[in-house]
Amino acid sequence: MKTPDDRDRRIADCLQRVLLRTSLQELTPNLTLEAYYEAVMEEAAVGGDSFDAFPLDGGRVALMVGDASGKGLGAAERIAEVRFALRAFLREHVDPCRALACLNDFVCDAHRLGKREDSAFVTLTLVALNSLSGEMICLCAGGEPPLILRAGGAVEMAQVQGMALGFLRDQEYSYARLRLDPGDMVLLVTDGLTEARAPQAGLRPRARTFLGVEGIARLARQAQDPRAPLETIGQSIFDGARAFAGGAFHDDACLLLARREN
Repeated sequence: MKTPDDRDRRIADCLQRVLLRTSLQELTPNLTLEAYYEAVMEEAAVGGDSFDAFPLDGGRVALMVGDASGKGLGAAERIAEVRFALRAFLREHVDPCRALACLNDFVCDAHRLGKREDSAFVTLTLVALNSLSGEMICLCAGGEPPLILRAGGAVEMAQVQGMALGFLRDQEYSYARLRLDPGDMVLLVTDGLTEARAPQAGLRPRARTFLGVEGIARLARQAQDPRAPLETIGQSIFDGARAFAGGAFHDDACLLLARREN
């Protein structure tokens, strides 16, 4: 006999499959993209992580990874709301900071009108990239800062932060302006990767060492190879984070990698 939990799991599974079905190929001629997602529950992708990549006016492309708090149907619903609302606000507002502020108000109102728990929130990392010029604007709403992987081997962290979505209305968001040269990459991850924890005998999981953004940067340096396909580089970073955690993530994990081609 099917239980309500089984029904919610099936709905969340279908919803996440739709969310994660984004075509990353031929989004723009000189930008290559790869994405990786792994739910903490292998039997069904029912977490609140998601990624998106879509075109904007002026030759720009939006890249996003997001994470809704919680698991199951509620988290899948929230990340779906955020993902499609973000598309609308970014196409309405040329300024990504304004679009993100509107998105935050939208999430706050959705929580209030839906009588959701006060602990419900969404973290998000956003990049608006002009793939022709390489000009890039990076924003964070409680998410992990983007990493820029230079073709020469250096790794830079975008110096940007902001409040997670859904806590408080009328927030202002700042941005970091950077540039991708041909061969450079930008890497976005959710905290399922940065909070991967190394197994250590005698320690509780929460007391173990986190991989952190610095650890992701280290894996990125090790994986960088201008001759390697982007898929190989992204898979190496993702697998390296999983290996650090002892072979399995403790939270849903999402990675989005984009390279500006010549």
